[in-house]
Amino acid sequence: MTLLNGSNGDDELRRNNEKLLKRRADLKAKDITIFGNTLTEIKQHLAKNNYEHARELAGRLKDTTVFAEAIKAFEDKPQTFECELCMGKVDGLSFRRDTLTWIRPHLCDKCEQNEKQNEIDKEKRAFSEFVERNMNTILNSTGVEGILLKASYEGFQKTIVQACKRSVMAKSGLYIWGGVGRGKTWLAVATLKDLIKTTELPKELRNNVRHNIYHFRDYYRFVYVNWLLILIKSTYDADDTQTEQAIIEEYTNIPVLVLDDIGAERPTEWVREKLNMIIYFRNNKGLKTLFTSNFAPAQLQERLDERISSRIIQQCEVLNLGGPDRRIQ
Repeated sequence: MTLLNGSNGDDELRRNNEKLLKRRADLKAKDITIFGNTLTEIKQHLAKNNYEHARELAGRLKDTTVFAEAIKAFEDKPQTFECELCMGKVDGLSFRRDTLTWIRPHLCDKCEQNEKQNEIDKEKRAFSEFVERNMNTILNSTGVEGILLKASYEGFQKTIVQACKRSVMAKSGLYIWGGVGRGKTWLAVATLKDLIKTTELPKELRNNVRHNIYHFRDYYRFVYVNWLLILIKSTYDADDTQTEQAIIEEYTNIPVLVLDDIGAERPTEWVREKLNMIIYFRNNKGLKTLFTSNFAPAQLQERLDERISSRIIQQCEVLNLGGPDRRIQ
């Protein structure tokens, strides 16, 4: 047996490869001579979207060297189908070489997008209906109780209601002030209701609150300012498991917060510090805050702190509720 070494071996290997390639080329040329008309017929059928006849002809070429040419002809001419909704033409999704078939899409791109949007709209409508049915429970979870559950815009001036609705649609908050009994808290809760109905919560949160309505309080919260300050002070007791920092972080991170009756608390330095901290961080994060108060912003500045009133004015539309005491009408 002769061993091929060095350059002689490489030359012999190259010559053998050249012979093999020539043999294949000759065989393909022969097959093209014999089956060329069949290939042409396949392409003609494909051009007319007659894939059944094209596949039948291609099956005759399966054991020939030109079968790859037939496969390429199918791949180069995606099969067109009718959209199940609009009956428009749509190309096949992908090609299966083993069966020479294109995967049929059910819908064209436009109809598929419309279907997806319809599903999104349907889900939103279902969520809105869920909110409407469970509004009182939702409000309870956020801290609203008693007669306030019935709060609405009814009875308020059109300009006042429009300002509340502007706030609902925008990022800005509200500072509602006026004398005792003018409906400040009532209006704030009516606006909170509006926010709950119209704000598009992330899908994950919508799923969470469906399983447990109590999770609404992770997004919306109503709190009487004096009670919040008492809650913070309670953390100073040795037996309390909560910390001051945890409560302040909780109320600075809630996306929508109603701070009811700010300014009613005794204006100590500690009170100023805690309120300023909460308002400062909420401002920085661009979170919506609704305030009610018996004091105009200028009066709040004198009572509490210039920094507090300045930050409130910066982020809120100011509404003054005049008129008689609504509680005794």
